[in-house]
Amino acid sequence: MTEASISSKLEMLVHDDSTGAQRCYLGPREITILNVPLGSFICVVTPTKDYICSLWPSKVRNDGSMIYSKTVCRIKALDNTDSKYRLKPLHVSEGKCIHIDVVCNLSDIARFRKYENLNKKISRICSNCLYKMCVAENFVVDLRHCNLASLCGISKILITKIPSGSLVKVDAEAFIISSHTEIVVDNIRSNEKFNQVSKSTRKLIGGLDDLMQTLEDLIKLPFHHQKQFKQLGTSLPHGILLRGPPGCGKTSLVRHIANNCDAYLIAVNGPEVIGPHPGESEDNLRKLFQHAILAAEEGPCILFIDEIDVLCPKQAKSGGLEESRLTSQLLTLLDDLPADHRLIVIAATNRPSALHPSLRRPGRLDREIMINVPSMAQRREILDLHTQVLPLAEDVDLDWLAEITNGYVGADLAALCHEAAYLALGRFIVKQSERQHIHQEDFLTAFRKHRPSLQKGVEGIVDLKPVLWEQIGGLEDVKQKIKQAVEWPLRHSEAFARMGLPCPRGVLLYGPPGCSKTTLVRAAATACHATFLSLSGAQLYSPFVGSSEKMVAEVFQRARMALPSIIFLDEIDSIVGKRSEGGHRGVQERVLSTLLNEMDGVGIKLDDKMDSQHSRRILEGSIQDVEQHNSKVTTLRRNNLDILVVAATNRPELLDEALTRPGRLDRIIYVPPPDRQARLDILRLFTQKMPLEGVDLMLLSSQTEFYTGADLENLCREAALNALTRDMETTKVTYADFVKALYYNRASLTPESIEKYSRYKSSTFDVSFKIKERKVL
Repeated sequence: MTEASISSKLEMLVHDDSTGAQRCYLGPREITILNVPLGSFICVVTPTKDYICSLWPSKVRNDGSMIYSKTVCRIKALDNTDSKYRLKPLHVSEGKCIHIDVVCNLSDIARFRKYENLNKKISRICSNCLYKMCVAENFVVDLRHCNLASLCGISKILITKIPSGSLVKVDAEAFIISSHTEIVVDNIRSNEKFNQVSKSTRKLIGGLDDLMQTLEDLIKLPFHHQKQFKQLGTSLPHGILLRGPPGCGKTSLVRHIANNCDAYLIAVNGPEVIGPHPGESEDNLRKLFQHAILAAEEGPCILFIDEIDVLCPKQAKSGGLEESRLTSQLLTLLDDLPADHRLIVIAATNRPSALHPSLRRPGRLDREIMINVPSMAQRREILDLHTQVLPLAEDVDLDWLAEITNGYVGADLAALCHEAAYLALGRFIVKQSERQHIHQEDFLTAFRKHRPSLQKGVEGIVDLKPVLWEQIGGLEDVKQKIKQAVEWPLRHSEAFARMGLPCPRGVLLYGPPGCSKTTLVRAAATACHATFLSLSGAQLYSPFVGSSEKMVAEVFQRARMALPSIIFLDEIDSIVGKRSEGGHRGVQERVLSTLLNEMDGVGIKLDDKMDSQHSRRILEGSIQDVEQHNSKVTTLRRNNLDILVVAATNRPELLDEALTRPGRLDRIIYVPPPDRQARLDILRLFTQKMPLEGVDLMLLSSQTEFYTGADLENLCREAALNALTRDMETTKVTYADFVKALYYNRASLTPESIEKYSRYKSSTFDVSFKIKERKVL
């Protein structure tokens, strides 16, 4: 007997199993190559499944096709590397004993369990159904075309175990069931659970190990330790509410937990339950729970309802009667769950504030678990998981990718890897290279195209063009202060905690217009890879009452979901101003009050709160119960440790004193106009790509006193335009072009305007000095 490979030209057809024949029809040439007698059993090996059939000559003398039966098959593991089609002769023996699992309809399981001597009856039925069949361990026998099995409600039989002493031949790979074979029924499964286990992929989840273990313990307790709960006199947990942003892995986590706990998972989306006719939604919900309770009689069962906020929304003033009926029906079904059940309900939502409060009380969804946006370490685990099968080049730095993808959830990182793979595939098709790899540039291109899902459709999100510190000329002292106030607390928070140094809550940059205040903030955000949100007066103010305050709260909420974050308030004097002494309260005062509350952490809602990764030295994504959120108001303020508010203004005297006190905008940095050396650096920066001839930048820097950085940029641009005006074919910019530009472009600053900022600087210094002196005394 020899093993034969199946030619790629051979057409493989499936045999009609209505006759129950376990046969494989081959042409004369393939039979000759196999060199086995007709009627012998062979294994048809494919990349995904193996089939056991008996060898028969083809009814049509044609060597171009093979017809085989799928009655007895085995599904291979996903990590199988055998991709060839071949025919393998089997050593067959008669078996004395086999162990099986019977697969039937879920409704028939309860009927079977009412029988006396259940195993004997089912063993006798299975013996008749399997008579003269050839099977092996881990093979499944499909009995859909067997009349006796159909009458009894049996659809499949799984061969679970063949005892070592039950084979007549020791080297046998399969055996034939005879009338003397003893059949032992180990378990009775439902079709639904068997199909779910067969299709389960055991997909790994990155970055949620701690949460996975805790949730698995919560689910296993009511499944496997019901007696211990009764001895303690406590009831089993009824439900769990998972809440977190979209794409963070709630559904994948539940599917993974169901596989680990060997539980039957019934997954449904909330909108799927809604019906168009009156009462149809409630009826669908009742059928769903009845199906889950029936499945729980077979074994552990998890009912997973995604987007639960659709079924049980918070009551509104204009709420409809249908929503109220559906909410009442869901609450009633949760209350009527059996006390000794093996069913647990898990609901998921990304809008916990939209849920009806009655659903979240103890006895219903009594445990709430929050999944945060992944931290840098968790993003690295997720990237490792999604890139383990990708052909990465040596220049790919996953640590750096994890650092720059702040605010990305698991779904975003998966899309990033897929986009990088598509880019590499497109390059491979164009160049027709022998080996294709995904390079770092592919990931960077995908990163520029793909925006995190948390930042889509959100006010305040801007397209932050990367700005390096080297691209800002001069202002070295100011750069160092901004690095200390903005970059260091976000990138080196552990060092601040080690030294007992509190992180600044806010930074105020003030100075004359055009002195690169906004550019400095963008450079700091680029350096620390923080989520950058920007608000201006034009975005904020609305003709509707309360809309501006709501937008401020939403921006802070988004910032808490994608820590660390920088909220930039440009021209803050136009957003909030000083409070008037009179009784009139304008929109600016209401916005100021909201801003102060958000900066202090008082405005954080319980449903919007995220775990603080620095107040507790744990990874984001770890479990935190709702009871721990209610401890103290001071714990709410810790949420803002990774949110830095940076404001910029050229009129600092218009700001309210409550905003500039310590604990809010506690670092006030003056951005002065550039001095001579700074102007020289700026001119060198803006003229580095210009073809200069005879231009003395040192002389120009001395001639441009009271020029800001924006003025110097405009000066260089005008000089280049003057050169082109003189001769469109010219390849040089001369000193005369700059002199002409100096004549038409005057400095935007005056000694009086600079003196105004100097007086404010001295006043703030005197106040802070007196406060410190008073504390010392």
